[in-house]
Amino acid sequence: MSNVAHFIPKADLSAQRNMEEFIRHCRDDLSIYSWDDLVWKHTRTGKRVASFTRSGIDNANYPKDGDAFQEPFLSQVKAYVRYQQTIKETTSIGNFPMYAFKILYDVLVGSEHDQQLSLLKVDGVLQQKAADTLISRYENPDVRYKVGAALVKIYQFIRDKGFVPGLPDWKSPHRKPLAKATRTDSESVKWQEERLPTLHEMTSLADCFAQAETEEDLYWSSVIVMLMFAPSRAGELASLTTDCLIERDGNLYIRWYGEKGYGAHSKVVPKVLEPSVREAVRRLIDIGEPARQAARFAYENPADFFHHEGCLTPKGYPCNQRLSSHQVSAAMGIAMPEKCKVDSRTAWRKVGSWVDKCLDDNGHVTYKTLAKEVQRRYIDARYTNGEVGQPKVGDSDKPLWESLIIHCDKQFNKQKRVSPYSWVTLNVNLLNDQLHGRVTNTARINSIFDRMGKVNVDGESIKLTSHQIRVWLSTMAERAGMDDWTLAHWAARVDVKQNEHYDLRSKEEIREPSKTIMVPEFSSDTAVALANLKKRPSAIELVRMNQPVAYIDLGKQMVGAAQSTLYGFCTTDWAQSPCLKAHQCLTCKEHKCVKGDEKKLENLKRHRDFLQLQLERSKQAVEEEWHGADRWGEKYRQDFNEVSKKIQELTVGLTTAETVVRIMEDPSVPDGAVVSIPPEHDPDPVERALNSHGVDSEPRDEDLIASDSILSLVGISHV
Repeated sequence: MSNVAHFIPKADLSAQRNMEEFIRHCRDDLSIYSWDDLVWKHTRTGKRVASFTRSGIDNANYPKDGDAFQEPFLSQVKAYVRYQQTIKETTSIGNFPMYAFKILYDVLVGSEHDQQLSLLKVDGVLQQKAADTLISRYENPDVRYKVGAALVKIYQFIRDKGFVPGLPDWKSPHRKPLAKATRTDSESVKWQEERLPTLHEMTSLADCFAQAETEEDLYWSSVIVMLMFAPSRAGELASLTTDCLIERDGNLYIRWYGEKGYGAHSKVVPKVLEPSVREAVRRLIDIGEPARQAARFAYENPADFFHHEGCLTPKGYPCNQRLSSHQVSAAMGIAMPEKCKVDSRTAWRKVGSWVDKCLDDNGHVTYKTLAKEVQRRYIDARYTNGEVGQPKVGDSDKPLWESLIIHCDKQFNKQKRVSPYSWVTLNVNLLNDQLHGRVTNTARINSIFDRMGKVNVDGESIKLTSHQIRVWLSTMAERAGMDDWTLAHWAARVDVKQNEHYDLRSKEEIREPSKTIMVPEFSSDTAVALANLKKRPSAIELVRMNQPVAYIDLGKQMVGAAQSTLYGFCTTDWAQSPCLKAHQCLTCKEHKCVKGDEKKLENLKRHRDFLQLQLERSKQAVEEEWHGADRWGEKYRQDFNEVSKKIQELTVGLTTAETVVRIMEDPSVPDGAVVSIPPEHDPDPVERALNSHGVDSEPRDEDLIASDSILSLVGISHV
C-alpha cells in the first residue's frame, strides 16, 4: 500500500525505546484488524490471518485467555503482523511465520535466564536453540525450509529496525526441496500416480455437466466447467462476475483475477470449449439471480426486509407491524407443519430460538427486526460499523451482487428450505465436497459423481479435488508441447518455474521425445518413439506438435535440430561458420520452408508485401530524382550505380518471396513439402572462387565417402 507510514527507528533511542515506539505506532496509527482480538481475519475473505496462541493449542480459532502468548511478546508479534499486513495483506502470514514465532516463544520460555519474554532477548545462542527446535519439531523438509525462511525474515526485521542491531546474520541450513512432482523416491512416485486424475475421471466431469438436471447438479457442474477450460485455482472463482465473457479477435476470453500476485488478465477459452463455457455462465447467471437481488436490496436498503414470493404478507406491509409465527417462518424460509396453530408455542419453537433476539420494544417480531437479523447473518459487522467499504466480487472492483457464482443460502439443502432473502458465495471446501464427498457427524454429503451414478472403471467411487483438475490440465499441456511461458500465463503463475510442480509426466515421457528428435535414426533404444507414433513424424507433424525439427527432416544428413526462423528453418551448420547472408534467409539455399505451416506463411506474405512496397518506392525515388535517393544507394560505395544494384536485389528478394508463397499456397503441393531455392542460385564463396577460375566445383565419384564411414568416425553406430 502506497500510503503506509513506515516505521523508521531513531538512532538516538535505545532498543527498548524503539520497540516501544514501534508497538505504539502499530497499535495507534495502523487500523487493520482489532488490536485486542487474539484471532485476526482477512478483511476481504474472512479467513484466519493469525492466531496469537502458543504451540499445542488445539482450537486456535477460539482461544482462551491462557492460550495466548505472554506480554510483551504478544504485543511485539501483533505489531509485526499488523505492520506487514498493512503493507500487503495476505493469508500466508498466519502459517509459517506464526510457526516461527511459536518456536522463538518456546525457546524464550525454556531459556535458563530469568528474563522477560521479549524479542529483544534474541541472540546467537537463542538462534541456535531455535534452529534445533525447528529440526526436532518438523520432519517435513518443505515445512523446515519455509519456517527457516520465516525465521530469517524475522531476524532481519528486528535487526534492521534497530531492536537487536547486533544480532548475528543467521542463514537457514534448510534448502528448498525439489518439487514433489519431480522427485523419484517411492513415496513421491506413489503421490504422483495418485495425484494425476485418469482420463475416465475427467471425462466423467464432462458427463456430469452434459447430463445434469437438478438445480444442484446444474450449479456445481457449471462451476467445475469454469475450472476445466484452463488451469485455475478454485479460490479464483470468487472473482468471476456476470459480465466475465469477453469477445475479442474472434476468440472468447474470461475476465479473470489470478491469485498469488498474478492479478487481472484475460484467460482465453479453447475453441472446442466455447459452447460449454457459454452454457455454464448462462446457468450460473440464472441460478444465482435471486441471491443477487437479495444481496443488492440488503445493501441498498439496510433497514428493510427483502419481500420475496414466499412471504405471506402483501407488498407494502408496514415494516413495524407485528408478524405472526407463520408469517415469520414464511419470510425466513423455515418449514412450518400445517397442524401447528398460528402463534402457538409449538409454532414459535419451529421458528427457532434465534427469534428471541429479533423482538422490538413491544416484544414483537417485525420486518424491521428481521432486516436487522439479515444484516447480522450476511453482512460483515465491519461494513455496518463503517470499518471497511462495500464488499466486492473477490478481487474485482464490482459490487458483491454482480458475482457469477453467488447463490441463496440452503439453496441446495434437501433437508431445509431455501432462504430467499440470503446470499452466499462459493466456498472451496464445499466445492471439494462435490468432487470428493464427505461424512459429517450428522449426515453424509454425496459428491456430484455419487448423485449422478458415475464410478471409476473398477467400480470404486470417483474422488477428486479442485486442485487435481489444475494438475491434470497442466500435465496435458506439457504433453502437448506447450511452451513454459504460455503455460505459466494460461495457468496464472507469476513464476515460470512453478510449472514443474504441476508436471506429472513420467520420466520416460520427458526423456523419449528429445532422444527421438535429436538422433532419430541412430538411437539404439527401441522403446524411443515420439508420441507413440509407429514411424518418425514428418517435419510438418513436428511443427504442429510444437516439437523441434531435426536436420534430417529437412533433407540434410546431419545430427541436431534446425533453428527456427520467421519463415521456416535454418540448416546452416553454425559450428563451422557464421551466417554469410546477413540474415537474408529467403535467398539462402540453407533456408527451408515447410508447406502447411500457416503461421510462417503469414510471415512470408507480410515480408513479400514489404519488399513490394520497398521496390516501388525505390524505383519512384530514382525516376523522380528525389533528394537523397542517390545517398540511399551509396551505403556501400557512394556510387549512384549502386541504386540499380539495390533495386536488383529487391527484385530478386521479391520474386523469391513471391515464388515461395505461391508454392506454399499451391493445393497440388502436399503438406510437409520442404521448399528452398536451388543451390545454383546461391553459390557459396568457395564455389564462386572456383567458378571464376574455371575450376569444376562438382565432386568426383572417386572422392565420395560412404555415410557409414563418416558416422563411425564420430562414434555413432548406424542401426
